[in-house]
Amino acid sequence: MNIFSSTKAVLLAAAAMMPLSAIPLAPVAHAQEAASEAPQPKPSRKFNRVYNEGIGTLQSGDAAAIAAAIQSMRSEVKNDDDRYLLGSYLLNAGNKTSDDALKLEGYGILAENALTPNKNKALANYFRGMLLHNAGQKNEASAAFAASSQASVGSGQSEVNIADFYRKSNEHALAVEWMVRGIDKQAAAGQEVPDNWYSFLGSTANASGNAALIHRAMVEIVSRSPRKDYLRDALTLYNRDNDLVNQETLDFLRLLRRQKALHSSRLYSEYVEMADARRYPAEVVAVLDEGFADGTISKSEVTFAESYNDAKSRMAGLRASFDQDERESLSSSNGFLAMLTGDALFSFGEYARAQKMYEAAISKGGIVDNDGRDQTDRARMRLAITKVNQGDIAGAKADFSAISSKHRKAIAEYWLATLGDSAAADTATAS
Repeated sequence: MNIFSSTKAVLLAAAAMMPLSAIPLAPVAHAQEAASEAPQPKPSRKFNRVYNEGIGTLQSGDAAAIAAAIQSMRSEVKNDDDRYLLGSYLLNAGNKTSDDALKLEGYGILAENALTPNKNKALANYFRGMLLHNAGQKNEASAAFAASSQASVGSGQSEVNIADFYRKSNEHALAVEWMVRGIDKQAAAGQEVPDNWYSFLGSTANASGNAALIHRAMVEIVSRSPRKDYLRDALTLYNRDNDLVNQETLDFLRLLRRQKALHSSRLYSEYVEMADARRYPAEVVAVLDEGFADGTISKSEVTFAESYNDAKSRMAGLRASFDQDERESLSSSNGFLAMLTGDALFSFGEYARAQKMYEAAISKGGIVDNDGRDQTDRARMRLAITKVNQGDIAGAKADFSAISSKHRKAIAEYWLATLGDSAAADTATAS
């Protein structure tokens, strides 16, 4: 699924919600019997009289007469039943006269009334939030949306509706926040999360044009959805918004490989280029073998066949030097050589030996390449990946979490997300 292109809007339940103004507005004594779960107000005698009188006034549409009828009702309110009917009347009056102040008061009364079912309280607060936001009262709107969320149980639809409202208001960060809440609430209720909720989350973040928000949303998605194409989307988006060096891209592609998400010839081609048959021949051979086996690529493709044969021819010579490389690495005054040796061992699947080299490199320090760039986080990331490949998930999480350089930290957050670590999303939120 391509979440960063144009996507269909989430099918929100708001379109199917029964408006609170649909409460039968007829004299109480003659009202049709409501649905079994709907409130059955029993107004006081005097309120019932002025309320019934106000019905005809409302139908006339005379704003002054409606205002007078409302004032008469206010003076006769004695209990929650009266208040419930007053709230209903205010809401209908506001709709009739296009008076947002009346609607806002009506929703407020219904949201707080003991007779109002929770699902209707959630809707009342949602619509209150919309009206308050549109009136420029954003703090009050936020409180109303929070109350809507609290009153809504059993699904995350209320939160999704709020997210949709914020997206339409071009407040993408709040839309992302509420969408994540909705997804988590839906899952916590034991309900399946619709796939278009994830698409909505990703496309909302992408619409913001904010690289940090896009990254945060994609980490949230990858940590929650089992779909592998979201991880591929994450790589595409991150590469679009950031300038990764080959070794950083390679560690992202290694994650896709682990998740069995290399589902295109383009990705295999990129993996082969990043790994480089001259540098990591065994890894190139292993990756291509996987692609040939699952049918994604073919040995009849000249580029892959040439890369495969070139890599295959280099493996024996590189492997023969490992013992000497390890000795020289351990005797070196800094950790750069140990990291390079660890990289070579890693590419051959010698994860236990590679782990020792990375640990030695980090312990020695001074892991600086020929261009003067600190490569400590490269060593730490690959130390973490070796631990993942050996089943030491707890150790890997600790190492991933210790990475601090911008791009590698972001890549580490995706690794953490696939390892089931909710801290990955928390870290992405803070970055």
